[in-house]
Amino acid sequence: MDTTLLRLVSDFNLFNINRITDNNHRSRVLSLLNHLKRMPAEEGSLFVFAHFVIPHPPYRFGPDGEWLEGQPADLGKAYIGQVVFINREILQVIDAILARSETPPVIILQGDHGPPPQLSPSSAQKMPILNAYYLPGVDAEQVFYPSISPVNSFRLILNSYFGQDLPLLDDISYYAPHDNPDGLELVPYTCPNQP
Repeated sequence: MDTTLLRLVSDFNLFNINRITDNNHRSRVLSLLNHLKRMPAEEGSLFVFAHFVIPHPPYRFGPDGEWLEGQPADLGKAYIGQVVFINREILQVIDAILARSETPPVIILQGDHGPPPQLSPSSAQKMPILNAYYLPGVDAEQVFYPSISPVNSFRLILNSYFGQDLPLLDDISYYAPHDNPDGLELVPYTCPNQP
């Protein structure tokens, strides 16, 4: 809507457009959760990539999934409430996928970044993410290592399940602040390299 003439509705606040878009955000998250639970019933082999924009502003989910109206006074509490909600929901999705899949699925669960800038202003605090794997039939201790970053996730999976021999890339991260998207800086990785 923001890239069409309908932007006038938002610019001149002709309707409570924030309420509408925030409700759409909630609806997309809830729809994606429900659809993922039904995925194993689909026929054929599936590759599913699902990107949830939560926990993330707008903060419209409380810890029990309840609607949060308006800008929360305490962003930290609102962020944690969304984390509590989505953690519980994602575990239910994973349980449903595992229970309904005929072939044991490969599951990667990753965050795309850490807490928002208001809660973690430094790049070092923003870079650590959740990076969890479910790899049936693979000895994870032989394949994965503590400092793995998402750049190597699919390389290791393709090597382990599809007989590829893809070389691993350097596990490094770059960060650019919102006010300077061209100002990339190398972020040191603080996880020790140990088996």
